[in-house]
Amino acid sequence: MSVTPERPVGDPGLLSGAHAERAAELVRIIAERLADPVTVATVSVADRTPAHGGWAATGLGRGHSGVASFYGTLAWSDSRWAATAHAHLRAAVSAIPSEPSAGLALGPAAVLSAVQTCSAREGDYSALRRNLLGAVAGRLRERLNAPQAGIPGTAGVSGREHDLISGCTGVGRLLLDAVDDETAAHPDTVEAFQSTLRRLVRLTEPIKVNGRPRPGWWTVPSTGAALPAQASNDIFEVGMAHGIAGPLALLSLSLSRGHVVPGQAGAIEAVAEWLVAQAHRDAHGPYWPARTGVEREPGPDGSRCPAAWCTGAAGVAAALHLAGVALNNVGWRSIAVDALRAAMGRNEKEQRLVGPTVCHGHAGLIQALHRVGTAAQDPTLLTAARRMARRMMDEADEDAPFVFRHSVPDIEDGKVTRWTGVDAAGMYEGAAGCAAALLTVTPDHLLGSERRSADRDAAAAWDRILLLA
Repeated sequence: MSVTPERPVGDPGLLSGAHAERAAELVRIIAERLADPVTVATVSVADRTPAHGGWAATGLGRGHSGVASFYGTLAWSDSRWAATAHAHLRAAVSAIPSEPSAGLALGPAAVLSAVQTCSAREGDYSALRRNLLGAVAGRLRERLNAPQAGIPGTAGVSGREHDLISGCTGVGRLLLDAVDDETAAHPDTVEAFQSTLRRLVRLTEPIKVNGRPRPGWWTVPSTGAALPAQASNDIFEVGMAHGIAGPLALLSLSLSRGHVVPGQAGAIEAVAEWLVAQAHRDAHGPYWPARTGVEREPGPDGSRCPAAWCTGAAGVAAALHLAGVALNNVGWRSIAVDALRAAMGRNEKEQRLVGPTVCHGHAGLIQALHRVGTAAQDPTLLTAARRMARRMMDEADEDAPFVFRHSVPDIEDGKVTRWTGVDAAGMYEGAAGCAAALLTVTPDHLLGSERRSADRDAAAAWDRILLLA
C-alpha cells in the first residue's frame, strides 16, 4: 500500500493523512483477527520456539489478559468491542486456577490489570475487581512478609524481588489505582499498597557488601556463589522492567497522586540522582547501560543501552521524568527529555530495537515518547512518536495471523544468531500491544464516534503495565 507524506496537524501527538488512515486500518484488522479467544489461543500455542515461552491464558505478555486490555481500550472509541473484551476476560478468569501467579505478568494480577482497563464506566466489573484485589493483595502481603532471597550473611536483593514484571512494583501499580477507586474497594488494598511503598523505600537505603558501600538495590548474583572479596559480581539492573527505574516510577507516581509513606521523597531523590550519575554520553546525548556496577564500567562493545522500553532508554527516561514531576526537579525532567531525543537521533542499528512489539521493540518506544512528550509539552518527542509509529507500520504483515509478529532470539553458544518471528497475541510481546500503541497516535474520528478527546489519557490507561502513567 502506498502512503503519501504526512501533513502537519493541529495535535502534534497524532498521525494525520494517509498514515493515520493506515494506522486505523491496522487496528481494525488486528481487532478482527484477535476477536475469537479460542482461535487466538490455538494459533499462539502452535507457533512457538524454544526461546519463546508460548501461550499463557492469564498472561499480559502473551495471553487473554493482554488481548482483553487492547479491546478494553478500543471500546472507548467503539463500545461494540466491549463484548469481545469480556470474552477474553472470561477466558482469562477461567484459567486462574490452573496457572501460577507471577507478579504482574501472570495470574490474578494480570487479570486484574485487564479488568481495570476494561472498566470504562464507573462500577463496571466492580465485584470481579474486588475479588481479584483480595487475592492479589493477599499474595503480595505474603510475599512482602517472606524472608528476602539472597546469600546468607549478605545484603542485597534477588533479581526479581522488586521488578515490574514479576516483583512487587508491577502489582503495586495496580493497587495505586485501586486505592483511589471506591467502587471496588477491598479492605486489604490500602495496607498492601502502603507495604509495597515502604518496601521500595527500604530498597533505597545504603548497604555494605564485603565491607563496601552499595545502593540497597544491589542484586545478588544469580549463581548463589559466595562473593569474592573484590565484589566483581556487582550487578545493578537499570531499566524499567527489571531494574530500579520501575520502583522509581511507582514511588513518583504515588507521590504525585498524594500517597506518601515516610522516606518516600528521599528515596525518589536517591534513585533519581543515582540514575543521573550512571548516564553515559555520546555525540547524540545521554544514555544508560542496561546493567552497571561499581567495580565494572561497561565496555564500548554492547554498552549502549537500547532505546526500548524494557531495559532501554525509553523506560529509564520515562521514570526519571515522573520523578522530576513528583519533586518538581527541572534537571531530572531535562535529562529525561534529552535522553529520548538522543535515542531518536541514533541510527536504527544503534537503537537496537527488536521488532514491532512493546517490550523490546517499536510499540513500547512509541508509548514512552508520547507520554513524556505530552507531559513535557515537547513537540520533538511527539513528532518522534509519529515517526516511530510509521516505522512500526512498515513491519505489518497482513498474511501473518495477527499482522505483527514478535521477535525471539535463536541462541547458540550463548550468542544470538538470528531473530525469529512468532505469532503472539498479548500486550508485552504480541499484536495487542502494537495495536494499543497505534491507538495512542491515531485520531479519534478514525476509530469511532464515541470517545471524547478529554478521555484520551484514560483510554490509554493500559500502559499502567509499563509504568509510564
